[in-house]
Formats: sequence, structure tokens, C-alpha cells
Amino acid sequence: MLISFHDIFLRSLYRFHASETAMQTDQLSDVESLNGGSMKTVDSFSTVMQTLCEIRREITTKLLNKEKVPEKLVTAIENIKNAIEAKMNPKHSITLALDTGMEMQFNVRDELAGLEKDLKFLQYVQSGFKSADSFLDFLASSHPHGKKRFYNEVAQLEYMLMRRVTDGLDVFITDWDGTYKTYCCNYRTSVQPAYSAYWLSLFAKKCAPMSAVLTAGPLRDFGILDLIAVPAENSGIIFGGSWGREWLIKGKRMVNKSYFCAASEIQLKDLATKLSDMINAKPEYHRFLFTGSGFQKKVDRVTIGVQTVKNDVSEEEINAFLDSVNQVVQELDPHSEIFVQHKERLDIEIILKTTTQGTWSKAEGIKYLLDMLEIPASNRSIWICGDTVSDLPMVQYAIQANRAGTIVTFVSPPAEVMQFLVETARPDGYCIVGCPEVIHVAMARVLRKCGALTT
Repeated sequence: MLISFHDIFLRSLYRFHASETAMQTDQLSDVESLNGGSMKTVDSFSTVMQTLCEIRREITTKLLNKEKVPEKLVTAIENIKNAIEAKMNPKHSITLALDTGMEMQFNVRDELAGLEKDLKFLQYVQSGFKSADSFLDFLASSHPHGKKRFYNEVAQLEYMLMRRVTDGLDVFITDWDGTYKTYCCNYRTSVQPAYSAYWLSLFAKKCAPMSAVLTAGPLRDFGILDLIAVPAENSGIIFGGSWGREWLIKGKRMVNKSYFCAASEIQLKDLATKLSDMINAKPEYHRFLFTGSGFQKKVDRVTIGVQTVKNDVSEEEINAFLDSVNQVVQELDPHSEIFVQHKERLDIEIILKTTTQGTWSKAEGIKYLLDMLEIPASNRSIWICGDTVSDLPMVQYAIQANRAGTIVTFVSPPAEVMQFLVETARPDGYCIVGCPEVIHVAMARVLRKCGALTT
């Protein structure tokens, strides 16, 4: 039977609702018996990671409710970590089989690192919040330039953020991958750690009345709501996908369909179906359902991952696949009137052409959100976090609305971003950090000073 994206992930879609209920006993039982030999297929590994996501949501929910974290949840995380370690080779890769029998290599360095962080965090929690230094020192080891640089950046960001929170922080908006969540080779297993979900939820509750996460990926099927450890509908955090064309607000998905005509929706659906059929029909292309960002249908485009951050896919494989993608697009749009293709190193996007000359960016996404919430940006203080050029429109929007009230944090940005910040932002209004963990710890320290954390 040919592999199908929907068949493989159907049971894991929309699991963010599980944050409202206790973990199922049979799910924990499966984890208790887990070992390296249990994870032989892509399907089995994906199921384990989705179970991990639910475990982390349960932990986050317990902590937010000031309840004790059950030992069985801690043990479950330990079992998953041990199973991955038993399965992987010295280069942090595991070999998994597709339904066709074809094998794929998955780099699981980020998945393993996240498990280790959560176990250290849970030790900190179980100590009665008395081993903060040990946990923070462990997070400091994540910095690419060493612990000293980590602590210096934390101090700088904490100072800037504390000043803003003291004066009043109205809006907090962050990008996800590469900014608040570390990059992962496999989007569909890039599950948020519980510790960062807990701190993010607390920060939204105590320090920023309007907090939002804005990502380029979709909300669902398969999107950020399937990967977060934040109990989305109970956290007060608003999640946005497709560059801010879609938002989950109080449990309702709000979608902006401007910039393209009604018929375009049908054309985009046809494109997604034909591309999916093409991939499913060719065993050699099945890997692209799981490479990097995988196969994503967004509000105005289809995105397909073609390379991982570790360069696991050969150029020959990528070029052959792109040729097939081009054939599908040309069959539907022989005169290039409907779609435009945009190829980057890690993925390819087939985007609906707009009915106007404008292009949708994250700035439009923020404006759409604030308009729906009836929050005028002109007199609001805003904290924007990002890591790439695609996040700059958010900064431009905030600075144009209220430069004096805007602070900005970027994680290892490219030169173009640095130049913009130097020329446009206030000298004391931005911070550059080397990894997402700096943001996490700075937020936690601000929470502690505000009395929202025990230590």
C-alpha cells in the first residue's frame, strides 16, 4: 500500500485538544514498554513523538495549575529518551522504514536535546525549585559560543525586557522555529519541550496581555498546533500560521483570504492533491513527506521540504524531485498565470499569485490579528522576536507604529537584519542572542523578579 501523509498522521492530528484531559492509560503503557527495537518505522517514531507532545502538554498543564507532576510522566520521558539513544548511531541518526520498505535516515539531535532539557527541568521541579543554577547551566551549554556568552546575552536581554515590562508590555509576538523553538531536521517531530512551554505560558499570563506565536507553517494538518506543549486553548496565547493569514482565537480559526480570488482556493486544493498523488505514486519521493518541513498546505501556498538543516538529501534526489514538481505545476498552470514558485535551500513553495501588487508578509499577519482584537498598534508597547529576514516586516510594522515602545530580539540573524536594526531600531531597543534558550532564561528571570516564579 502506498504511503499517505493523511494515513500516517491522521490519528495525531488535532491532538492539542488532549491538553484538556488526562493522558490515556494505554498511551503511557505503550511508552513504558518502549525500546529501540520498537521504533522500526517512520509511523512508529511519529506516534512516539506525538505521545511525547501530549505528555509534555500534560506536564505543562499540571505546572500551570500548581499541581504535582506525576512520576509516571517523568518516567515516560526517560523511556522515550532511552529508546531513541538505543536506536541512534554516534552521529545522532536513526534508520526508519517507510511502508514501501525504503529506509530513511532521521537526525534526532534536537529531539534528544529537548528530552534532556525536560528531564533536567523536572529534576529542578522535583527539588522544590531549589536547583535553578544547575538547570540554567545545562541550558547554557546550548549556546554555540559557550556559556560565558550565554550568560552575557541573558543579562542584556533580561535588562531590556525588565525595563519594558516594568513600564508596561502590551503585545508580545514571536516567530517559532529558530526563535523560540530550536531548529529541527524533522518538522513533524519538532515537539516543544515542556519547560519552555511553561515559561511561555506564564509570561503571557503575567507580563504580556496579548501574546502570540506567528509562524510560516500552517496551524494544523500538519502544523504548529500539533507540536506545541502549550495547552493552546487554556494558555491565553494566540497561535498564527501561514504568515498570519490564519489565527486560532478563543478556539476559533480565523482566516484572511484577501489578495487572491475565490477560484484560487479550488486551484490550490487541486495543486495540493496532485502533488500529494505524485509523491505517493513514486517510492523514491516518499522521503519528501518527512524531510525538513515536510508537505504543508497553507492558506495561499503549498510548501514541501527538500533538504534538512544537516544536508541529509543529495542534490541528485532534490533535482529529480523538483523536476517532477515542475511538471505538476505546468500541467495545472501552463502559462504561469496562477502560481509562482519560490525555491530556497530547505524547501520549495508554490504560491498563489495575488489579485493586487501587494505581497502578504508577517506584518500583514500582525495587522490582521490586532485589527480583529481591536488593539491599535500606535499606542501599544511591543516585543518582537525573530531570526530571519522574513521576520523583519514584523519589526518594521512595530517600529512604524510606535518606535519608542518597541523592543526587538533576534536569534543569530543574517547581516541584512543586523543592518536594518542598527539603522532603524533604538540603540537600547534591540538585543541579539545566539540561541532560543537565551530568550527562555531571560523570560524566566523576568518572571522571577515579577514574583511569578518561586525561584
